[in-house]
Amino acid sequence: DPSGALDIINYCVNNKIPLNSSQLESGLLLCIEQNHITGLQQLYQFYVSNCAIARQREKVNSKDKEDLYLTEGDLCRMIECAARTPSSEFAERLYNDLCKYYGQDNYHSIGWNALIMSYVNEANLHKIISCINERPPDFVINPILNDKIVPLFGTDDLTLDQNYYYLEDLKNSGKTVHIECMNLVVLACSRAVELDRAYATFVEYPNFSLKPTLKTFHNLLEGCSRSGHVTHAERIFDELKQHKFAPNDMTFELLIKTYLLKRDFKNVNEAISTAIDRKTRLTYNTFHAIVTALVEYGDLGQALDIVSMAKTMLYPIEELNEIVSK
Repeated sequence: DPSGALDIINYCVNNKIPLNSSQLESGLLLCIEQNHITGLQQLYQFYVSNCAIARQREKVNSKDKEDLYLTEGDLCRMIECAARTPSSEFAERLYNDLCKYYGQDNYHSIGWNALIMSYVNEANLHKIISCINERPPDFVINPILNDKIVPLFGTDDLTLDQNYYYLEDLKNSGKTVHIECMNLVVLACSRAVELDRAYATFVEYPNFSLKPTLKTFHNLLEGCSRSGHVTHAERIFDELKQHKFAPNDMTFELLIKTYLLKRDFKNVNEAISTAIDRKTRLTYNTFHAIVTALVEYGDLGQALDIVSMAKTMLYPIEELNEIVSK
């Protein structure tokens, strides 16, 4: 009961009964586990008034008392809780404290992702874009969070265009637009199977002083893997190589899935051969998709050959064998 824990803490404070870090940690974890945002805010205020936000801050306790402060982990967990509630205003305050007192290292990417999640839960795309544009260089968006952001960029022509033009307005006003924001627009277009719109966005990268990344090409290929547009996929694959990127396991997975939608097994085999020549390890998902398609097509012999290939790459093949046997 978070409320009961807070009553005890308040009673101790009011009656000048000393509290130790483990007692406060228990109250903090209880509020986090129960998503008790009001209790979390009260505890935060308690630290502000009676303890310290971080070790670096000047200690307010006397020397004979334990130094009580919020750790980096405490702050990150509190931001995650604020994001679930959601309470982006409180999440922002916590994240600012995290950066102020502990700096911006890779560990704090957890807090940064949680802050973005608070904006996602409020469907506040402009705040998400602002957060991404100002992100520290080494911070990476969590893949699950990435998938939650994409629909906010739009699933129809009008919304996709509006959000692209919003980024263009930012650029024209002299603000920096991060490559991740443009990649998200491309991915949103691809998932809406708006391939021409996705490619048109990609063509605009130089106007934003941006260079495409391998992720950009994967986002373009995703639309092809959903629509079976082979010619478009092959053009993107060629451009990927022209930009001096080496195709990896995900590149071949998306290319092969595009061929599979058209039951183009000749090109599937050529793509597999190219991947092997490049010493690229195909993903398990690729093998699963190929085996499933071959079985549906009725070519059990080639399906078994693919299962054997997956076995040589040390993938578990029980599920693949089951697909064939059925």
